[in-house]
Amino acid sequence: MSEMRHRAIFESDELFATARQFGQVRKELTRMKARNELPDLPAASRQLADLSRLCKKLTDEVLVRVDVTEEVDLSPVVHAYAAAARSAGRAIQNYSAAYAELGLLHRTSEWPPPDDQHDRRDAIITVRERLENVRSDLGQVNDALCKPAGDMYRSAIRSTAALSRSAHSAPSAGRPLSEDTSPSVTRTAPTPEHRHGR
Repeated sequence: MSEMRHRAIFESDELFATARQFGQVRKELTRMKARNELPDLPAASRQLADLSRLCKKLTDEVLVRVDVTEEVDLSPVVHAYAAAARSAGRAIQNYSAAYAELGLLHRTSEWPPPDDQHDRRDAIITVRERLENVRSDLGQVNDALCKPAGDMYRSAIRSTAALSRSAHSAPSAGRPLSEDTSPSVTRTAPTPEHRHGR
C-alpha cells in the first residue's frame, strides 16, 4: 500500500512538472502581450521548437506507461498526457500559422514597399490572434495535466492520513491497555476504621 501511495505522488509530481514547462512558454507569451509586443523570428523559432519538444514529451510519457502492469492504476495519468497532447497539438498548429506571418513581417521590415503595407498590417493582426489562441491552448494543457495531478495527490494524502489514524486507534498485540481502555476498578472511600485501625 505504501508503494502505491508513493507511486501516485510521484506521478502527480511528474504531471505538475510537465504543466510548469508548458506554463513557461505561456508566461512568455503573456508577458509580450502585456507589453503589446510580438516575438521576433529568432524568439518565435525557439518557442515553436520548445512547444514541439514538449509535445513529444507528452507522447513519450504515454509510451512508458501505457503497457505497464502495476498495482497502481496509471490509466488516469495516461489519459491526462493524451488529453494534454490534443491541446498542445493545437498550440503548435496556431503557432505555426503565426510563425509563417512573422516570416512575412521579417521580410518586409527590411524593405517595406508601399504596396506591401496592407499585407503587413494583416500579418500583424493574424499573428496577434494566433498567439492568443496559443495562450488559450496552453491553458487547456495546464488544466488537462493539473486537475488529475491534484486529484491523485489528494487521494494519496487522504489514504496516508486514514492509515495513520487506523494505526494509532488500534492497539497492537501485547500492548498494555491505556487508562481509558483498562477495566474500570471501583474504589471505595476509606472508612474511619481503615484510617485509624480497628
